[in-house]
Amino acid sequence: MVRFHYSQIRVKFEGEDGSGPGVNRGFFAALATAIKSSDQTKVPMSKVGVFFHEPGKQPEQSGFFAPSPFLPPRSNSAAKNATIELQRTNAFRAIGRYFGLCFWFRYTVPFMMCRHVAKYLLGRDLAWHDLAFYNVDLYEGMRRMMLDVQEGNKGKDEFLSTYCCYFEAPIPTDSEPTLVELIAGGSKIPVTPDRVQEYVRLYATFVMVGSIKEELEAMRQGLTDIIPAELLSGLTAEDFQLLLSGGSATITLSRLKSVIRFNHTHSNTPSQCELFERMFWKVVNGMNNTQRQQLLYFATGTAALPATSDGGETAISITIDVIGSGNTDALPVASTCSQRMSIPLYPSYHTLKKKLLQAIQCQAYGLG
Repeated sequence: MVRFHYSQIRVKFEGEDGSGPGVNRGFFAALATAIKSSDQTKVPMSKVGVFFHEPGKQPEQSGFFAPSPFLPPRSNSAAKNATIELQRTNAFRAIGRYFGLCFWFRYTVPFMMCRHVAKYLLGRDLAWHDLAFYNVDLYEGMRRMMLDVQEGNKGKDEFLSTYCCYFEAPIPTDSEPTLVELIAGGSKIPVTPDRVQEYVRLYATFVMVGSIKEELEAMRQGLTDIIPAELLSGLTAEDFQLLLSGGSATITLSRLKSVIRFNHTHSNTPSQCELFERMFWKVVNGMNNTQRQQLLYFATGTAALPATSDGGETAISITIDVIGSGNTDALPVASTCSQRMSIPLYPSYHTLKKKLLQAIQCQAYGLG
């Protein structure tokens, strides 16, 4: 077995003071956000295309990402497009290394990927049922087609007029989709009832893997550059996602309550302490998921909670110091390295809500 040793990592943002565990967590979280960005005006997306997209259209599939298919501009020369494709491949290999470093240093990041992506990175065989985790509407359409054949609901002519499919599939891009033949001459071969299973298998394989084969392979190479393949052999796709992001992009109130404790100054009376904690949880209960991620990021430098807490630098345990004699005009402040927040004892729920929501918009680091 090949041994790899990455003992420490130290991150410092250009133009900002401070470094330490909190800044490290912030870097890994910020990189996850940048990788998911669909802003093509940013470098390197402006040169090599958007990296990831959300293929699912239903609300429950929002936030699950897969590599975006990419077609180089036809107006470019062959040499220029070859350079772009090489740069894109290198970028995805770097993304794979980033995932590997997340595992190695046990940093949980807000990045949920489609199931077939995790399976490919782990070298697992894909099944057509994985299409349900890619795009449930597409899966249901394919399933209905197969059921119509199995149950004999439609004769051949009715089947052809209803579905009117050929052995081809689109490459889903922001521009007009490009159709690719799934078999030789597929654009002229209709899908008949006796060939439905073959069509579904080819179609599912193409949209999940074939259209992004180079990106997936580069990511897998990058991942195994950091984590030897034999260490990944026992993981399932669900294990992979739990290690990477904690298994869910949703931050529930109960999860936050399990990692937050309050520390009141001696000047606070018991009734003031109780009232403040009730007001705080009322504010958090009214937050949407993005605001809860911002709160977590503000306090710790990461916008995701690990699936489990086994101690160490990457464990999440937030202490809120409630300052009774503090300036109630001031905003809450945080030290991400020590995972502590200091909040003045604001006189009302509305003041606490206003100040806290304003403070968690901060995305910069200072000393501590």
